[in-house]
Amino acid sequence: MKVAIMGAGLSGLACAITLEKHGISPAVFEVRERLGDRFVNAESMLSILQKPITDPVAFFAEKNGIYLKPTASIQRLLVFSQSQKAEIEGSLGFINYRGRHEHAFERQLGRQVKSAIQYRSKATYE
Repeated sequence: MKVAIMGAGLSGLACAITLEKHGISPAVFEVRERLGDRFVNAESMLSILQKPITDPVAFFAEKNGIYLKPTASIQRLLVFSQSQKAEIEGSLGFINYRGRHEHAFERQLGRQVKSAIQYRSKATYE
């Protein structure tokens, strides 16, 4: 079976890893020059917003064999409005890098993919 994956973003790379676990080597086509070829930014993954899965990093590892290492854990969250302040403490989630950073999720997934990724690809869905 031949499988083509259009795009080496988070979804495309996770798809490639999953297919490889089932013995399928997909062809991955990426229009950009490299993984994460965009500006560096950070994201937060808040467990309180991830219901019913409270730890998506553990979920991906346990259920799918996809391993991600967040940059930092979030233990305290301060929320401000014009007249009030709230503080939440506990295991609240994670911060992770995206884009060109060496530890960005795209780069972490790329290190797990065994199939070749064709960069600067002109291939389309058609």
